[in-house]
Amino acid sequence: MKLKMGIRDFAMGGPYLGPMREADWRGGDWAALRAQMQRDGYLLLRGLHDPARVEAVRRLLVDHLDGQGSIDRSHALDQAVAATGATGAFFGSEPSLARAPVVGALVEAESLMGTMGAFFGSPARTYDYRWLRAMGPGEGSGAHYDIVHFCRGTPRVHTLWTALSDIAIDMAPLAVIEGSNHWHQVIATYGQADPARDRLHGGFSSDPAEVIDKHGGRWVTTEYQAGDAVLFTMYTMHASLTNVSNRYRFSSDTRYQRADEPVDPRWVGNPPEGESLPPGPLMTFEEKRREWGI
Repeated sequence: MKLKMGIRDFAMGGPYLGPMREADWRGGDWAALRAQMQRDGYLLLRGLHDPARVEAVRRLLVDHLDGQGSIDRSHALDQAVAATGATGAFFGSEPSLARAPVVGALVEAESLMGTMGAFFGSPARTYDYRWLRAMGPGEGSGAHYDIVHFCRGTPRVHTLWTALSDIAIDMAPLAVIEGSNHWHQVIATYGQADPARDRLHGGFSSDPAEVIDKHGGRWVTTEYQAGDAVLFTMYTMHASLTNVSNRYRFSSDTRYQRADEPVDPRWVGNPPEGESLPPGPLMTFEEKRREWGI
C-alpha cells in the first residue's frame, strides 16, 4: 500500500517509512521512558487521555465546522465528512474554541499533569495557548522542529500531540523521524533559529524523502485511536502524512515543561500573544538551509 506524504508516495516498511514503537507508560518506569525519549525522540502513549474528555473536544470542533457549512450532511455528522470545497482549519486563535472549558479539562486534567510531572521528575506546567486542528482532505503538515517556535524559554519543552478522533493511515497521521533529536548539525543551525528575529518562515523541508536522504533515519507513524498521544522533544523532526480520505482529521498539540524552568512568554497569558513575523520580505527556511549546508 502506497501512502502519500507531501510530494512523495511511500510504502510502509520501506526505507523511508516504518511503524512507531509503543511506550509502556502505564508501567511507571519513568527512568526507562526518559531513556527511550533520549534515544528515539518520541514516546507513543496509547490511551493516554480520558475518552469522554477527548470526545467532548471532538464534538466541539465538529459542531463548529458544521455550523460553518463545512460538513457534508449527506453523511452522518459523526463521520465528519468534509463538504465539497471545504478546507481544514486551525483553531488556536479562536478563544471560543481554544479556551473552551472542555479543552481545558482535557489538556490540564489532573491525571495528565501528574503523568507529565512523573515524566519530568518535577511538577509540570502547560502553555495557555492551545493548538487545535481539523485537517481536511488533501492536506498535511511539512517537516519541522518545534524549537523554532518555542525558542524563548527552556529548550526542554515537550510537545504532546493528541488524536482527538480515530485516525486511519489515510487520514494524515502524525509521523516523526526516529533519532532526529541527535542531528547535531541541524540542531546547531536550524535548531537555533528564531523566525521573528531572523526573518524566516515556512518549514524545514517540503520533501520528506530529501530529509531522510541527507540526514538519515526513517519516518515512523501508526494508526491512532481517539485519546492516543505522542510526546516528543523540541528537536524531533515531525510532519504528517497527507489526508487522502474525505473526512476531517482532528488533533491537538499542547506543550508541557517543568514548572520551575523559564517559559516562552509568547504562549502564556490571557490571551497569549502568540508568534508574529515582522513585515517586509522574509526568507524561507528551505532557502536558509543552503547557507547552513544542511
